[in-house]
Amino acid sequence: MFSKVVMRNLSLYLFAAALITSFLLILVASTDPLLAFFTGTVLEKVFVNSISGNGIVFNVSIGVFVSCIFYIIVVFIPERQKRSDLAPELDRHVVQTIGRIYAIVHDINQVSNEKFDINCFTKSDLKKACKSFNPNSVTHKFQGAKGTPNFVERDFGFRCANHWAFAMKDIDETMRYLPYVDTGLVKILNQVRNSSFSLLVPQLENLGHWGNTDMESWSDSIYEAYQVSLTLSQYYAKYINKRFVHPSKKI
Repeated sequence: MFSKVVMRNLSLYLFAAALITSFLLILVASTDPLLAFFTGTVLEKVFVNSISGNGIVFNVSIGVFVSCIFYIIVVFIPERQKRSDLAPELDRHVVQTIGRIYAIVHDINQVSNEKFDINCFTKSDLKKACKSFNPNSVTHKFQGAKGTPNFVERDFGFRCANHWAFAMKDIDETMRYLPYVDTGLVKILNQVRNSSFSLLVPQLENLGHWGNTDMESWSDSIYEAYQVSLTLSQYYAKYINKRFVHPSKKI
């Protein structure tokens, strides 16, 4: 755990070390006389030593220190402000991504004849639930083509595909804000997008063409996608928004 924290903030630690070290070397290598209240103290031995008055060390240290200050003013502060401004928008898209994937599993649990604990279920539990109902007989109304007021009735497979489509849309919206998105978050979002379920979604959009009478064929890929979304949820709550609560915990 400690090593993960260090590696995650390694660049920050190195920057702080460069800033502090260069400042101390400026004091040590300076040709200015030592302040009177340091005389006779332990600090006198620190500031008066073999590199005291060394012009090369002093000039290099000044260069590093000024570069660090310049970076803070020109890069760090504006970037931090930008991240702060974008945080609500990024939060919305990430939360909606997690919520849409959760909705797939939640809806399966709602319509299946084999109920399971949505807070703690196994791949086998989900498989049994998916096998217990006919997705063709579970229909929902959806808005018709853009610009038309009509609603169309589609099967449960289309409902799952619709949830996934919105999740992918939110991931795409999140990626628009690179490089202001946490790199660890980007990695997990890509794992969600590249999960095996993405390849099978087109089948669910046209479930009637396949003749399936249950959802068992897709249960493993749905379980995989859901587990990755849990990893996303845990990472998001730990490193980005500590107030975030996964939808399953709100029930």
